[in-house]
Amino acid sequence: MPRRISNLLGTAFKRFKDADFISDNYVLGMILLGALINAAFWYYLKHSLGTADTFMTTHYTLAFGADLIGTTADIFGLAYEAALFSLATIFIARLVYGYDVFMAYIAVSALPVLNGFMFLHGYLLIAVNA
Repeated sequence: MPRRISNLLGTAFKRFKDADFISDNYVLGMILLGALINAAFWYYLKHSLGTADTFMTTHYTLAFGADLIGTTADIFGLAYEAALFSLATIFIARLVYGYDVFMAYIAVSALPVLNGFMFLHGYLLIAVNA
């Protein structure tokens, strides 16, 4: 059974690697831009947050003020969420690419926007706590 799973994963990776999706310059550019924004977000979080057990506001609204109080480590969840949403978007764009390239371009174009909004969200949360 493990041999069959490894063969299945190997075949899936080979098909993914050989697809036109990976060699498309626009797709590669958007993936790279999204990854750079996400890396900048990780760098900003690492250098702007204090110790992991410090209490911080993790959710803030103008109407109600601080809604949730958590620790500094909870803010790193934003970077994980951005990475997971990015991987899901790439997967969806890859599935759509074979049927409609334009829709795949729209999905891939959402990567930098998604990571940019997550970076802005993290920046504002840290600014509220400063």
